[in-house]
Amino acid sequence: MQPIDQPKIPPTQNSAPQRDSRSHRLVIFSLLFANLLPLLGVVVWRWDVRILLITYWFENVIIGFYSLLRIMAGGEKKTLLAWLTTVGIALFFSVHYGAFCWIHGLFVDVITKSPLVSDNTSTENEELIPINTKDNWTSPFLLVQIIVRIFTNLINNRQDGRVIAWAALFLSHGVSFVINFLRSGQWRHTNPIEETFKPYPRIIMLHLTIIFGALPAIIFGSPLSLLIILVVVKTSIDLIILIRQIKK
Repeated sequence: MQPIDQPKIPPTQNSAPQRDSRSHRLVIFSLLFANLLPLLGVVVWRWDVRILLITYWFENVIIGFYSLLRIMAGGEKKTLLAWLTTVGIALFFSVHYGAFCWIHGLFVDVITKSPLVSDNTSTENEELIPINTKDNWTSPFLLVQIIVRIFTNLINNRQDGRVIAWAALFLSHGVSFVINFLRSGQWRHTNPIEETFKPYPRIIMLHLTIIFGALPAIIFGSPLSLLIILVVVKTSIDLIILIRQIKK
């Protein structure tokens, strides 16, 4: 009696959606983890509203860094002219987004040095926000210049868990870039010009919410309850934006 051949079981058609689901969960987890570290900073490391605002300003710079990578990677470039155009767009983005971060950084610097926020108006804030009008900030690599200055200051000023929290934010956005942009193939369906203006609506809406949400904490001297609410609101907005991006 000859053995009956077992029918070959075709690979499940749900494998790709399952992989996507796992990837999306990883992105969401990394976002929640990175956003909950500032909560740890508030509760355990005793961050005040000053450190919190500076941390969220730093996240703006991180978004700019990965937007620069998206500009360079976005779209298929089959000619030398396409590559040269992309480099030109990237330099343009570095200037105008870098200027946005520079002005925003000066604004946060002024707020965080206010006596309403802290009695300490020494050089601590200058170390955290490495921007001042005495330096030359006219380079076409303005965004890159700000990033280098920030990481230089991070290396020299490791305290209050800021390095851990800021590194987690950097890695979280990196996970999203790799999974949602590169691995998903989204880079094929976009172009450098589209990516140039994509980060602005998100960061303007998000940081207007953060700034106005921080005003009560500034006025009342950084009470723990208000700082926790600020972190929760910011994390919720981030999560809603991410889920909408995933569903597109």
